Order: sequence, then structure tokens, then C-alpha cells
Amino acid sequence: MAATLLVSLLLAAVPVAANVSQAMVYVYPDDVSAVAEYTITFSITEALYPGDDIRLVFPTDTDLGGITDAADADCTVAATSGIGTSAFVATNSTSEVQPDDDQRIDIDVPFAIGALAGVQVVLRGVINASQIGSYVIEVATDDETTWVESESYTIKTPVVGGPVYVYNASDIYRWIFLVAQRL
Repeated sequence: MAATLLVSLLLAAVPVAANVSQAMVYVYPDDVSAVAEYTITFSITEALYPGDDIRLVFPTDTDLGGITDAADADCTVAATSGIGTSAFVATNSTSEVQPDDDQRIDIDVPFAIGALAGVQVVLRGVINASQIGSYVIEVATDDETTWVESESYTIKTPVVGGPVYVYNASDIYRWIFLVAQRL
């Protein structure tokens, strides 16, 4: 009985393994409702091959309408060398925003990516969330059912401001100050 309980506890403590590590997300610009470029980086534990998909699920308030299905510069994939494969630079890839879930995008793997490689996906034309706050993207491959949440990224208020020109009483330009502030 005690042995069965010990084995049960050991098996319950084993986490479900996923093919992707926790992703890091960089968004530029990170302003509310801005058209942005998202760079998502992660590593994989098992090889991916042409025809496989990298799947991303964005927060509900993010608009993926600017991403086309064509293999063009709005979606690129790059990878470091992995077991049995060479590295490749950012390569245009086809992608498809899922019709049944407009927050999920499936990205075709353009070349073989070996196990333990670092992967970088860049999406251009994504419209940031309309609310300030911290967000995460879920990442998986089509070979698995386990979704991994990225580290959080922050969408902020835009920076406003600009130059302030200072003139003296004779209307002679004296100084310029640059003022910038988040709303």
C-alpha cells in the first residue's frame, strides 16, 4: 500500500513534456493599438520538418488581420543549428490565421529544424491589444497537444511629446527641450 502511494505521488509530480520551451516575446512598438512586429523565440526538444506547423495563440484583444497566407515578409522563421541540421536565416514562411479561432495562427516550417535548436518567428502587421497590460502568447507545434505560455510582455500607452522651443523677449530662439512622456 505504501509503495503504491509512493509510486502514485512520483507519477503525479512528473510534468507534461512539451516540444517547445517557454517563449520570449519582443513587441515593437509596444504601444496600445499600434501596428507592431512580434518576435517570438523559443527552443525545441524534437526536430521539426517542412510540412510541420508552429502554432501560436494570441490574446483576444490582439488583431492578426494584417497577416497574409502568402509566403512573404509578414511571417519569417529562423533557427540555430540543431541535432543533424544547419542553421538558417530568417526565411519567408506561409502562415494561416485559423478560421475557427482568429487568435490562432499556424506557421509552416520552411526547413528542417533539428532537436535542441533555437527558433525565431517574426510576425509583422499585428495590431496590439487596445488595453494596457501584461499579455502572453501560447506556443505549440502540430506534433503535440501541450501549449506553453510565453513569458509575459507588456503593452503600454504611447509616448507623446516633442520639441519645446524657447524664445527670449525679442523673439530670438534660445533653447530646445525634448519632452517625452507616456500617457
